[in-house]
Amino acid sequence: MNNIIIIFDKIVKINSEETVYQSLDEVIPDFLDEGWEDDFENEYEAYQEMGRGEAEHRVLSSLIIKTKNEIVLTFEEFNDILTLLYEHYHLKRN
Repeated sequence: MNNIIIIFDKIVKINSEETVYQSLDEVIPDFLDEGWEDDFENEYEAYQEMGRGEAEHRVLSSLIIKTKNEIVLTFEEFNDILTLLYEHYHLKRN
């Protein structure tokens, strides 16, 4: 549990909610189907309808990987941190 708290605290201290949402804006286009422009006004609206949480998962997972440095995490610890980050940054998880 100690690793979880250490890494979570580091991540939220370094990464503001604004930073996380900017990162999401950068990766959302990677998860949109071709031709989304025909049915939606903007990328965010399209992702809200078509997305399955992949962008959120990519951004939050990369934050964990960048922050953990030499700490070895179990799969369960990684997922526990991921869950805390989803809650902290108010992101939906599918």
